[in-house]
Amino acid sequence: MDDLEDILGDVDWSTAVFDNGLTLEGTLRQEAERLKKCIEDEIQKYYDSYSPIMYSRTGAFQNSVEIQDMIDMDIDVGQMSIIVGFNDDAYHLSLFGGDKGYVPALINDGWSWKNQPQTPIYRFTYFDGTGFFERAVAEFLADNPYGVTVDIIK
Repeated sequence: MDDLEDILGDVDWSTAVFDNGLTLEGTLRQEAERLKKCIEDEIQKYYDSYSPIMYSRTGAFQNSVEIQDMIDMDIDVGQMSIIVGFNDDAYHLSLFGGDKGYVPALINDGWSWKNQPQTPIYRFTYFDGTGFFERAVAEFLADNPYGVTVDIIK
């Protein structure tokens, strides 16, 4: 039996057209855009959930989701991948001069100051997290006609 590399090796995947009228690359990019939209929708839900009093939002994080240009193809395992990630706008300066925080992880997983004040302030000194990565992926996978798999790499 031929392995996938032998079967697919001579196919030019940038020009092969499928039933949806798109190339495999075009379909993957279309699905990456759809996943990006799911992530952006979850970020917007977070922003809509409250208005901060202790600080002002810059809005940079809302525009930080991006799709990498490069597509990785691994014929040995029959897989193509593209990365939907965050650019440098996903890093937030500390209000107190500390290290920059990676906003996607902070909003998804939550945070807590090491030395809480006597009266902790929810969403400022601590936050439980939203799980927006998992919700965005679940929304994406709920309508997944191409069987795309999603790995969350934190």
